[in-house]
Amino acid sequence: MRPAWKTPASTVSVLIALIGPALMGTVLIGCSSGAPAADVSASTTSSQAPQSTPVTFEVLAHGVDSEQTFRTTGASSQLRYGNGRLSGQTSIDGEPATAELLAQVGYENGSGPFNGYWTFTFADSSSLVLSYSGQTTKQGTDTSIAGELTVFGGSGRFSAVTGAGTVTGERRAELGADVNYRFTLNLAGLPR
Repeated sequence: MRPAWKTPASTVSVLIALIGPALMGTVLIGCSSGAPAADVSASTTSSQAPQSTPVTFEVLAHGVDSEQTFRTTGASSQLRYGNGRLSGQTSIDGEPATAELLAQVGYENGSGPFNGYWTFTFADSSSLVLSYSGQTTKQGTDTSIAGELTVFGGSGRFSAVTGAGTVTGERRAELGADVNYRFTLNLAGLPR
């Protein structure tokens, strides 16, 4: 005797939607009789979701003088604001990459908020882009940096990478000088 689910009258079509992380684990079920499909949410198991990989790396970023615009204002010239570009070399998950930071700052006496984007470009032209925001704190001639990172996007082998993390850093000179950054990220979808 054939199982009941194999009879033509009860043929069921199952579609698993894997379009984007928001729909991961959603199962659509509809009957062959033309009835509309019903959305039945299934819990996502660890085998369905991409594995998250902890990644840590450093970048010594050098200021690109020709592409930095910082201005000073305020009654005693204590306010600095503007845009900067820094670049450097690193290795992410064992693979060399060129790092580029495009940032916007608004500092009072050397401390204040920043935001921008990090782009990491690999030898095959694939890239990983992180949005970047946080706070700088100046004490004497040293400035400490602490911020949050989120994967903004990517191209090539990194187009499906997601994740977030933190960044810390130090600058031992004026705004626009070299900064030593340390990144700690949890990334899913890294190419292997």
